[in-house]
Amino acid sequence: MAKKIISKQGTLQVRDLVRGLIMAILTPAVLILQQSLEAGILTFNWHQIAMASVAGGFAYLVKNFFEPTKIIEKL
Repeated sequence: MAKKIISKQGTLQVRDLVRGLIMAILTPAVLILQQSLEAGILTFNWHQIAMASVAGGFAYLVKNFFEPTKIIEKL
Protein backbone atom coordinates (compact mmCIF):
# COMPACT_ATOMS: atom_id res chain seq x y z
CA MET A 1 0.00 0.00 0.00
CA ALA A 2 1.37 3.40 -0.99
CA LYS A 3 1.81 6.11 1.62
CA LYS A 4 0.61 9.55 0.52
CA ILE A 5 2.52 12.63 1.61
CA ILE A 6 1.19 16.11 0.89
CA SER A 7 3.86 18.68 0.08
CA LYS A 8 2.26 22.11 0.41
CA GLN A 9 3.49 25.20 -1.38
CA GLY A 10 5.56 27.45 0.88
CA THR A 11 6.92 24.63 3.04
CA LEU A 12 10.17 22.70 3.18
CA GLN A 13 10.50 19.20 4.59
CA VAL A 14 13.55 17.35 5.88
CA ARG A 15 13.60 15.45 2.57
CA ASP A 16 14.02 18.78 0.73
CA LEU A 17 16.87 19.86 3.00
CA VAL A 18 18.73 16.56 2.55
CA ARG A 19 18.32 16.64 -1.23
CA GLY A 20 19.39 20.30 -1.27
CA LEU A 21 22.55 19.41 0.64
CA ILE A 22 23.34 16.58 -1.78
CA MET A 23 22.80 18.90 -4.76
CA ALA A 24 24.94 21.58 -3.13
CA ILE A 25 27.84 19.16 -2.71
CA LEU A 26 27.75 17.15 -5.93
CA THR A 27 26.82 19.67 -8.62
CA PRO A 28 29.63 22.21 -8.15
CA ALA A 29 32.19 19.51 -7.38
CA VAL A 30 31.46 17.72 -10.67
CA LEU A 31 31.33 20.97 -12.67
CA ILE A 32 34.57 22.38 -11.28
CA LEU A 33 36.34 19.02 -11.63
CA GLN A 34 35.21 18.81 -15.26
CA GLN A 35 36.46 22.34 -15.99
CA SER A 36 39.76 21.58 -14.29
CA LEU A 37 40.30 18.41 -16.31
CA GLU A 38 39.44 20.21 -19.55
CA ALA A 39 42.09 22.81 -18.72
CA GLY A 40 44.61 19.99 -18.28
CA ILE A 41 45.37 20.72 -14.63
CA LEU A 42 43.70 19.14 -11.63
CA THR A 43 43.44 21.95 -9.09
CA PHE A 44 40.85 22.73 -6.47
CA ASN A 45 39.75 26.29 -5.83
CA TRP A 46 37.98 25.75 -2.49
CA HIS A 47 36.50 29.25 -2.43
CA GLN A 48 34.93 28.73 -5.87
CA ILE A 49 33.61 25.30 -4.84
CA ALA A 50 32.09 26.70 -1.62
CA MET A 51 30.42 29.63 -3.38
CA ALA A 52 28.96 27.37 -6.08
CA SER A 53 27.73 24.94 -3.39
CA VAL A 54 25.94 27.65 -1.43
CA ALA A 55 24.34 29.06 -4.58
CA GLY A 56 23.26 25.62 -5.85
CA GLY A 57 21.80 24.51 -2.52
CA PHE A 58 19.96 27.80 -2.03
CA ALA A 59 18.52 27.69 -5.56
CA TYR A 60 17.25 24.14 -5.00
CA LEU A 61 15.55 25.08 -1.72
CA VAL A 62 13.93 28.18 -3.27
CA LYS A 63 12.61 26.05 -6.14
CA ASN A 64 11.06 23.59 -3.68
CA PHE A 65 9.63 26.37 -1.53
CA PHE A 66 7.68 27.88 -4.47
CA GLU A 67 6.62 24.58 -6.05
CA PRO A 68 2.84 24.15 -6.09
CA THR A 69 1.16 21.78 -3.63
CA LYS A 70 1.54 18.16 -4.70
CA ILE A 71 0.84 14.67 -3.39
CA ILE A 72 3.82 12.33 -3.22
CA GLU A 73 3.17 8.59 -3.12
CA LYS A 74 5.79 6.39 -1.48
CA LEU A 75 5.74 2.62 -1.72
